[in-house]
Amino acid sequence: MALEVAVGKKLDYAVPEKLRGSIDVGSSVRVPLGSQMRTGYVVSFSDQPSFEPVKEIAGKVASRFAVPRKLLEVAEWVSDYYCAPLETALKCVVPASVRRPGARFKEIALVKRARTIDATREACVRSRRGAPKQAAALEVLIKAGKEISLKELCEESGCSPATVRRLEEMGLAKVEKRRMERLALKDEIYLRSEPKTLNAEQQVVFDSICKDVDSGAHAVHLIEGVTSSGKTEIYLQAIGRTLEKGKSSIMLVPEISLTPQTIERFRSRFGEEVAVLHHRLSHGERHDQWHKIRQGKARIAVGARSAVFSPSPNLGLIVLDEEHDASYKQSELCPTYHARDVALYRGRNENAVVLLGSATPSLESFYKAARGKYCLGRLSKRVDDRPLPRMTVVDMKREADKRKGAAIFSDALLNAIEKRLERSEQTMVFLNRRGYSTALSCRSCGEVLECEDCSVALKYHKKDDLLMCHVCGKVSPVVTACPSCKRGTLAYRGVGTQKVERLLKRIFPQVRILRMDRDTTRQKDSHFKILRDFKVGKADVLLGTQMISKGLHFENVTLVGIISADTCLHVHDFRAAERTFQLIMHVSGRAGRGEVPGEVVVQTFRPGHAAVLAAKAYDYAMFYREEMKDREELRYPPVGHLVSVTMTGKDEGKVKEEAGKVARELAKRLGERAKVLGPAPARIVRAKKMYRYKALVKCVEVAPVTIAYKNVIRELKLPRSVRVGIDVDPVSLD
Repeated sequence: MALEVAVGKKLDYAVPEKLRGSIDVGSSVRVPLGSQMRTGYVVSFSDQPSFEPVKEIAGKVASRFAVPRKLLEVAEWVSDYYCAPLETALKCVVPASVRRPGARFKEIALVKRARTIDATREACVRSRRGAPKQAAALEVLIKAGKEISLKELCEESGCSPATVRRLEEMGLAKVEKRRMERLALKDEIYLRSEPKTLNAEQQVVFDSICKDVDSGAHAVHLIEGVTSSGKTEIYLQAIGRTLEKGKSSIMLVPEISLTPQTIERFRSRFGEEVAVLHHRLSHGERHDQWHKIRQGKARIAVGARSAVFSPSPNLGLIVLDEEHDASYKQSELCPTYHARDVALYRGRNENAVVLLGSATPSLESFYKAARGKYCLGRLSKRVDDRPLPRMTVVDMKREADKRKGAAIFSDALLNAIEKRLERSEQTMVFLNRRGYSTALSCRSCGEVLECEDCSVALKYHKKDDLLMCHVCGKVSPVVTACPSCKRGTLAYRGVGTQKVERLLKRIFPQVRILRMDRDTTRQKDSHFKILRDFKVGKADVLLGTQMISKGLHFENVTLVGIISADTCLHVHDFRAAERTFQLIMHVSGRAGRGEVPGEVVVQTFRPGHAAVLAAKAYDYAMFYREEMKDREELRYPPVGHLVSVTMTGKDEGKVKEEAGKVARELAKRLGERAKVLGPAPARIVRAKKMYRYKALVKCVEVAPVTIAYKNVIRELKLPRSVRVGIDVDPVSLD
């Protein structure tokens, strides 16, 4: 038995006679734990308990359901591989919207006439003198025709539900409850679309995928396709083929790509077969969509990371678009799973085809494809042979020298924007920093204002005129004098999206700008509105952060400007070059997707960096060759694995001491099987009042590390003031 509360292990319970035959693997039950009753899931049966005495299961959870056996196996694999308690893995498989107390379908009471219109009219006339409320209700029922909700009936007639119940007792009305599906965007109208004719490259890739879909055998396909090369059409047709075989599909996209455009493509092609799962849904909406998938009423689940756990019966295909994207990794919560690896496990376990696609595949995936473990398909051209955008790389050092000071916009970018305004074409401007200024520093002593709870600089947000920490979210009023030396004035350093917006409006007074970042998309559906307004031409420029970097298709966008392309290169992380290359490639891909060729202006202080040069040439192979030289020399992924162990606590000295103990013990137990580096302070050493120290383990196989980790943590018995966490295959070394 795996409980929903943290106990750290499975527990044995006896099945009482009255429940035998009604409980199976996956059943949700109530069991005693100490003095309380808890909810748990049956994960297996045994003739012999592991301890005595064994308590009995109290009963089934009436409103719950049986978790599919295959999903339980996924939870156990996640628990084992990512070194996480089974109960936390089960919470991924069964989302909170489904588990929470009182989770149920929404029902609506509908009222209709129980007699003919003539008979109802006669009853209405008789009731007017003695029962005017009944008469008013009958009049509304006559006008309504077929049926009307009880709520609407009461509002329009002025009667109460008791009046309607009386009409039902008199045989004049019928009241029935009907389940109502809660669904975001339920009022959207999607025009039916038909499969497009594939070009020669697409057809080769599609035929290879269909061969495995038709045979029902597990296989992994990787599509390396330039932006706008038609990968999505292949996904759609592969899903259509899977449906023809009577099987279901899961379609995963990065969270920032889960836009109305993405949903529209799938709804237009497959209609009610599509269910949508993402964190912006309400609890009720997510509950209904999850059950719609489980019951087989929607055979296509579209969503972000957590949708990989969709309870899709008879699974035949899992697709990961932009498979390289870091948002597929859950890094801050336990278990620290990667949706791509979960998809690969599900594919093997359920004999499903896994389809990975990207213009810039992760080195992990391409490494396996290069060694024949995955089937590799290439799309080298855009659809309809449209050219890739012409890219100009601007050296911002020269711009600064030319202007004798720091420059935010190059002349090349400003001239290009002006041309688009004159031609009524649209521009997208990318900067991966929100706010107005990225730091405030003292002109006298040089002190940088930091968050009092985190070791990061405070960011200035001009619209709200406040300072904000982008780690913990804490806000504080703006100060004018240096709090350190008390005499110096403060200077605003760096640039964020708010400042770029302000400056663009100053340079081009007539420009219409929509800004899309975390500050402008806090309200539900606000990002939908921004993208819709830009699509219909209500703005000339869409300015944003990572939110605009992928998954968007606007045919009138002919220019993309990247304000600071080398931001990622300043981070001490072995993936820095890979992220930079991917960012430039994907942001650039938003330009020239219509009839007019596109242009990209990339501003950087490191124009000669290998990642920038490879992106300018649109050459993934060139980047892969150069980057793999370093990875192979240092034995970093994809050549080996990394496991990160993080210690946190309020007392830095204690955290550092305990981190040292854990690292030394791991090194002793692992010996030659792995190399333990550190511990060392994390890049952000203090976050939310907690100090953080990390040890990094380089290994060939993960299992020996996680086994050693469990034993070390159990035997060392760390103090309560220090917490420890493990991240298997981290995507960032923050």
